[in-house]
Amino acid sequence: RKTISMSGTVAHVNLNSCSGCGVCVVLCPYSAPSMSVKVPSAGKAEINPALCKGCGLCVASCRSGALNLRGFGEDQIMAMINEI
Repeated sequence: RKTISMSGTVAHVNLNSCSGCGVCVVLCPYSAPSMSVKVPSAGKAEINPALCKGCGLCVASCRSGALNLRGFGEDQIMAMINEI
């Protein structure tokens, strides 16, 4: 098995925690995260829900813990990624 199957789960950004480092933007294979240019969230990550596949890679790589998948904890996401 080389993929994680998800249905309807999209990453969410906590703007209060996001440092704006851009790691999620670089690592996402689906180009779902981008750096916002809209005020008041300028310089923070935002997720395009149409592109997000809910794989959790951005969540696992977020140094500030600002990203999460609703319904899944960090340990669950890491376990799914480690199974690939």
